[in-house]
Amino acid sequence: MNYSVDAYNKETMRVGPSKTEKAPRVPRAPKQINLQEFQFFPERLHALQEREYNAYRKEHGVPATIRDAQGKNVTPEELEAERDVEQKRIDEAEPLTEEEVAEKDELISQGFENWSRRDFQQFDGGFRTPGERDRDKTAADVAEYYRVFQEKWESLSEYERIAQRKAEGEVKRNKQNALENMLAKKVQGALYPMQELELNYPTTKEKIYSEEEDRNLLCRLHQYGLKADDVYERIKKDITELPVFRFDWFFKSRTPQELQCRCNTLLGLIKKEAEQEQQGEAKAKGGARGKKHAADGTTGWEGVPLELAAIHEDVKEEPLLYSPPVSVLATVRCRWRT
Repeated sequence: MNYSVDAYNKETMRVGPSKTEKAPRVPRAPKQINLQEFQFFPERLHALQEREYNAYRKEHGVPATIRDAQGKNVTPEELEAERDVEQKRIDEAEPLTEEEVAEKDELISQGFENWSRRDFQQFDGGFRTPGERDRDKTAADVAEYYRVFQEKWESLSEYERIAQRKAEGEVKRNKQNALENMLAKKVQGALYPMQELELNYPTTKEKIYSEEEDRNLLCRLHQYGLKADDVYERIKKDITELPVFRFDWFFKSRTPQELQCRCNTLLGLIKKEAEQEQQGEAKAKGGARGKKHAADGTTGWEGVPLELAAIHEDVKEEPLLYSPPVSVLATVRCRWRT
């Protein structure tokens, strides 16, 4: 016969009531999806899930509780009234039928269960940054989500903020499209752009990159496009493989970020050049319009022929605000006398 002194002493020295039995465990609640508004589940699914959970609480005697006011100005009477309403829903809840369970599964498939808050934030950020998209989602996933988003995005609580982001993104996309068109016009304007492409460099700054390096950057950027993924990593890879830059250690050692910075500088030069060309064309059209009025014999300055007013380039839209020199007025008087 075996004796355990430790067990005997433990039983003898035990003080207080005996250990109470644990209450029976409540069965686990039915599995439900945490419905987020950006997942665009049908409203019917919200109602079915709420009824299913209330039926579970009714079956296992889980009562409604008073919610936390969370610092809001809510009286205890109002909180008790809310609890009574919730308890009434529990008491009247009925379990889902087989048809409603099948309907619930069908409604779940209509939403975007696999889209997390992080996925939505990256998708939202794409409105502000053109070309940016969720790296965890394929282009087909984003396209499918965007189709539904266009139809239901006004129902989101963040509607105003998203609308502002869309407006900002539209402005950026327009600027980017304009830059792409300017770059295409510049590169396609040269028969051999790798040898003949010319840029109007500022005379005040010393050049760090050579003209050959800049031409290569612009040609590669035009080839891949400003909206391409990892465009500057691809340009960096091309630079390391081109024989012409085999011994150009400075150019080969530039990082993708440094190449991007240089491309932005070059795009700024092209944009400035295009703006100057537009100003020159507008000025030329204005001069041609003034000569046409002079040929027609029309008058300005309250009767002064525009053939004399056209002598001065300052006369454009409002000739009455222009003060003609004395020599012109004298010539006019002589012509009137004859």
